[in-house]
Amino acid sequence: MEAEIKNVKIYSQKKQEIKADALKPGMYIQLSLQEGSSVMESYPLLISGALEVHVLEQGNDYIGLYLDIIKEIYGRDSALNDGMGVMALDSAVRVP
Repeated sequence: MEAEIKNVKIYSQKKQEIKADALKPGMYIQLSLQEGSSVMESYPLLISGALEVHVLEQGNDYIGLYLDIIKEIYGRDSALNDGMGVMALDSAVRVP
């Protein structure tokens, strides 16, 4: 689902105006909202009344990383994983 951004100014870390497609997963942002704005706690997050977006820094896209790992594991043997209801992933274990 693509976000629809209208009449919202977006600024890079260097305070230069950028286009919406420059926003990447994992970015830390600060929003400037108009009075009476609303934030709907859903997925994806829905925000009304945004005036400006300021990129603070580029962080890690952990959600994208975990989704890629799960897709890789599931795709290795889809017959083995058929009907699977729960998948656990321990990212703390490192293989030498």
